[in-house]
Amino acid sequence: MKGMHRDVFPDLARGGFTRHREGQQRPRNVVIEFDSMETALACYNSPEYQAAKSFRDGKAVADLMIMEGIE
Repeated sequence: MKGMHRDVFPDLARGGFTRHREGQQRPRNVVIEFDSMETALACYNSPEYQAAKSFRDGKAVADLMIMEGIE
């Protein structure tokens, strides 16, 4: 999983002040950029992520969405 996401922290959004308008508001939002949809899916399906996810299961609520972006 390490190195799968881009090291472009200025392009990421995480936490901070938000102006919620629709849907369920969350106290923390994180946006991570990957090189491709395939890389993002590989990261999600990786043994490392699934092991980390198992610590959260049943203890926290999380919404995760993988979407294609545009350049």
